[in-house]
Amino acid sequence: MKGIKRHVPGIVRGLFFIGLSIQILLGIFWMAANFTGFQEFGDSYHYISISESFLSDEYTGILYPLIIRIVREIGRILPLPWYCLLYLLQFLLAGYSGYQFLKRCGLFQDNRESLFFRIWATAAVITVPALMQCHLALLPDSFVLSLLLLMLSEPLFAAAAGTKAEINAGTGAGTKVGATADRREIHWAKIMVCYILAALLVPDYLCLAGLPILVMVCCYTIRQWQQNKKKSGRTVLLFLVSVCLIITVNHLTQVEGSYGRVRKSFAITLVSRFAWPNFAVNYSAWPQEIHEIISYEEAEDASRFADGADILFGRKVEAAVGIKEAERLYYQMAKAALDVRTKDIVYKITLDAVSYTVSPFMLARQLAGGGYDSYSGRNYEIMKDHTPGLTKYYVYYGSRWFAAGSILALLTLIYRKFMEKAQNTGIVKIKGKRYILIAAVGIILFYTMSGGGIMDYKNSIFVTLLWYIWMLRT
Repeated sequence: MKGIKRHVPGIVRGLFFIGLSIQILLGIFWMAANFTGFQEFGDSYHYISISESFLSDEYTGILYPLIIRIVREIGRILPLPWYCLLYLLQFLLAGYSGYQFLKRCGLFQDNRESLFFRIWATAAVITVPALMQCHLALLPDSFVLSLLLLMLSEPLFAAAAGTKAEINAGTGAGTKVGATADRREIHWAKIMVCYILAALLVPDYLCLAGLPILVMVCCYTIRQWQQNKKKSGRTVLLFLVSVCLIITVNHLTQVEGSYGRVRKSFAITLVSRFAWPNFAVNYSAWPQEIHEIISYEEAEDASRFADGADILFGRKVEAAVGIKEAERLYYQMAKAALDVRTKDIVYKITLDAVSYTVSPFMLARQLAGGGYDSYSGRNYEIMKDHTPGLTKYYVYYGSRWFAAGSILALLTLIYRKFMEKAQNTGIVKIKGKRYILIAAVGIILFYTMSGGGIMDYKNSIFVTLLWYIWMLRT
């Protein structure tokens, strides 16, 4: 019995190695076969259009179109399509940030791991199908993920939850006092640069990347203040300056409604989240003013599209009654939908939250015919356009390995607990893990409540990556 116990950890590590190695090989083959291809996302053409005019709306950051413009100019002298250079940049940054984040999560400690293991573990997290699709797409998702990983990899996030010595140093003990202040400044600068760039790529990350920073800044400042440190409010000021810079740049580069989309607001988000896709069902409960603007047939037609709230309200309601009055009507419509379909709305919100949390598992469910309203099917169709057979095996294997690997990791943790082999494995061992979890939960909640029928696994690739890191740490 003791002999069996002794071999269990080795067997588990072997299974993980085989399972993830197959994924890595499939990812390499898929990348090689699709590197010169162009995934036909509508947003990709939108970013190309903005790169030519530099006219963006409140949904789009200006930084990615600027990067596209620069890469296109450089790409004129390349023998390959210009976007291949962008793919390469996205993939290389993903590899570097993935390595740094794995090191931050404790996989590479004291240089004990071999170079092969470091390369293999990094490859395992960047070849996840959903992540690989983003690396080879003309979309900002890959860059944003890399910046978020680099931001959370900074030692200050660990030190802010650590001992007094670590708080003082910002990177741990054993450093001269004169040098620690300089190192803290460098770490703060890196964090804020990553934050600013992420928010200029995707405006939503003003809040999504700002949330863990805000919590960390508060914890860090309180600890500094308790120790009577001078200039304890300096960090808060730096964070506020970064936020102001992001807001200013976005305000100067964005023209609200320039592409005919509905004005971004909390009220219209509630309509999309609560009312879609049952506009026709809820029509009788809507305010009379809406009936005078939109017919029953138009409401029924808008229910067929996930962005129906945008198409229907953005072009008619606000044009008819003005923004302020439209806001009032939106709240009434959302409340009416919630009153009529409370259970159904709660169920769909829960389903979206679960989908963002374990998107590879839900994708497998959808591809097996158990789907619901989301963008997953569209994403998969775009991904397999150039190599349908290879993509099918890659995505199906990745989704099923995610489920199998998660179960195996969970059983391993249970085994260790009951066999009294006290080892803290998984994310729970990571110092400052609260900030990583805050970022993950913030992303899940934000995109869950952004609207109904628009669940998109590209928005939660950070959460998916965390699951794979958890598997690697078991």
